[in-house]
Amino acid sequence: MIAEFSFLIWLLGLSVPVYWAMPAAWAAMRQVFLAVVSVVLLWALSPFILIAVTGFGVLVAVFALAVGAKADKRRLKMISWGLFLPLLLVEVIPVDLVISGLLGPRAVDVAGIRGFALLGLSYTAIRSFIITREIIDGNAPSPLQAVMSLVFFGSFVAGPITGSTPFRKPAARLEGQAALTGIARIGWGAAVFFVFRNAVAGADAVGWAGVAPDGTAAVWIITYQKFLTLYLDFTGYSEIAIGTALLFGIKLPENFRYPFLARSIQEFWQRWHLSLGAFIGTYLFKPLVRSYGKPTLAIFMAFVIVGLWHRLALPYFLWGIGHGAGLALNMYLKQRKAKQPRPVDPSPLAIRAVQNGAGWVFTMTYVAVLSSFALSPDIGSAVAYLLSLFGV
Repeated sequence: MIAEFSFLIWLLGLSVPVYWAMPAAWAAMRQVFLAVVSVVLLWALSPFILIAVTGFGVLVAVFALAVGAKADKRRLKMISWGLFLPLLLVEVIPVDLVISGLLGPRAVDVAGIRGFALLGLSYTAIRSFIITREIIDGNAPSPLQAVMSLVFFGSFVAGPITGSTPFRKPAARLEGQAALTGIARIGWGAAVFFVFRNAVAGADAVGWAGVAPDGTAAVWIITYQKFLTLYLDFTGYSEIAIGTALLFGIKLPENFRYPFLARSIQEFWQRWHLSLGAFIGTYLFKPLVRSYGKPTLAIFMAFVIVGLWHRLALPYFLWGIGHGAGLALNMYLKQRKAKQPRPVDPSPLAIRAVQNGAGWVFTMTYVAVLSSFALSPDIGSAVAYLLSLFGV
């Protein structure tokens, strides 16, 4: 992993000066150059990745041709959900065997490459979907902008997830503040991923508790440890992606907003993986509300779908149900509270502090347990994990 990051730094060190050496009038040539660099990097990571991205690009082009041929837009919107169908192939084809054939001597790295490939493939499906909807809605990007949003190496693996918007008007020149911010965010992201994340992931239960905990306590400690590791992994990648984009005059959206301050499941999703949350709100929640007129049902259905999008497996299906049910209940209680008359005197500060603290503990525990449950290799392991939380 460090070797791969070193390669990224070398690539940035060589490509950033070349990119900005081109005149501002050559904006299209700059994007072509960056697209070529991204394609080379994806190919170096795995030919499988580049082939898959090319397939998604072809599908987007087919939709563009259909829009140009005046096909029914409502029908195209329905068909556009088929862009997620390739993700189902992961469950039915021997992906390890396919990647091994493509990698040749690098087949020993299949496990690591498979993780990169499948996560990047999932995000590519969402990006392709967003670009397709932009085209259908009459806000089509240029072909070059669409390609850039699909292949930009900075955000390919871990987001943020965007359509073509950040690539439509990149900065004409590199401002000093943007350059310093980009370098700082790359450095901070590297520190989060390689130092803090590795320290947390490598700590044992004794290191966390100070003494050797019993079996149940160790399971709870590991649950929080795994969730914190996931966050540091995810936010470290996001920081590197956002900083990398800034060095090319591209502004990607933020992906996290201090999620560990959340005191409810709703607030958690207002702080965690913001680009995925924006996708859920725009393309799942709002259409479902318009269809059924029930926001609580809509948010539940949206997260069940998102759970299956993560992986077509029972643990992730139940993860979606868990988050959807939590958000639906939170929404219902807020709606009920809004209908009640407000008390004349607010609760004392101490009571509100206790309520906020209890909400924080419950929220962090709830999302951490759901995360560990979903990451279990199969439903048997997931159920055994839940039972072990209670000493069974």
